[in-house]
Amino acid sequence: MHHARAHRRAFTLVELLVVIAIIGVLVGLLLPAVQTAREAARRSSCTNNLKQLGLATHSYQESKKSLPPLAAGSCCWVSGQNGNNAGRRSAFVELLPFMEGGSLYDAIQAGGNGAVAGGPSAFSKWVVWDTAPQNLRCPSDSASATLNTAGFNYVFCLGDNTGRFQAGPSASDPLRYHVMRGMWTFAAYDKTKTPPQQMTGGVRYRECTDGLSKTLLFSERVRSPLGMDVRQNGIAADGSTRRPFAIAVKDPNSCRTVGSDGVYRTGETLKISSGVRWTDANAENIGFTTVLPPNSPSCSNDSGATPNGSWLSLSATSEHGGGVIAAFADGAVKFVTDGIETTSANSGAINTTVTPTTYGVWGALGSKAASENASYD
Repeated sequence: MHHARAHRRAFTLVELLVVIAIIGVLVGLLLPAVQTAREAARRSSCTNNLKQLGLATHSYQESKKSLPPLAAGSCCWVSGQNGNNAGRRSAFVELLPFMEGGSLYDAIQAGGNGAVAGGPSAFSKWVVWDTAPQNLRCPSDSASATLNTAGFNYVFCLGDNTGRFQAGPSASDPLRYHVMRGMWTFAAYDKTKTPPQQMTGGVRYRECTDGLSKTLLFSERVRSPLGMDVRQNGIAADGSTRRPFAIAVKDPNSCRTVGSDGVYRTGETLKISSGVRWTDANAENIGFTTVLPPNSPSCSNDSGATPNGSWLSLSATSEHGGGVIAAFADGAVKFVTDGIETTSANSGAINTTVTPTTYGVWGALGSKAASENASYD
């Protein structure tokens, strides 16, 4: 009897190559969709974080009848002394109990771990606050995962001003800042008392006569991949990102020219102090201005390594592409495009009055009481 033998037929090399090619095509088709879906999820998370910040601000206003000062805490800075907040503890700390951060706020107020109650100078390392709350970070920022844990991505609107926004009075000098036209301001102190006592709170919503729906509270700012927990200068190389800011530049129109397409010109001197430490309310670290449109370069005319610029244009920036997510004082969160109308015809004059902005629709959204009717919608 003859027995039939079953033969198993193997794939040929050509068939394997065809299958591999088909898989490669499918991956090529699916990968952009997957990446788009991931960015959509990251953008949604970023939007939600700003929404929560806006709601926390509203809750604080309802409870305290004003916004927290942008910079406050115990005062005042004395050279070589680290026994208080130096008058520049950020409003993020005050908002903690209203954004599910009550336990961290209590730990800060308790002190310990080498610091007095309320914490050390706001720019100092301290184990209690060396890690920023997760909801102060935008997951779309590709640099965030590699930087110091005290860094953050959301910044306060300082208005349509340029000028010195330096927080932190010394024990002998007056407060060092120009009139701030946005929804945030620095605290003032009575220095005749020991220790100096805070005299003023923050802005009240009733002061926003332009309308809460037409006034910005927060936006985004991507962090420098060069900046760890330092404030340092560097020289732009080919491909340097827009995240730091150029120095020795005096006006908005000049600032526009120091970079394009998200990178600075090779050889520009850059300062790195933005988004470094969430507790420090120095403007270069924690604010943005509505002088140049979103994703423009940022500039300061201060050539020193310390973050105390005497002229600032701090642009809101993001990695979403084409604009930034911004929170308005009425609680709305919107995507503001890079193409929003912005006029920077002047040379960076400091607007200290209630006259309408000179910086277009974007500038109008930054001011709270200049009788402008501009709406982003």
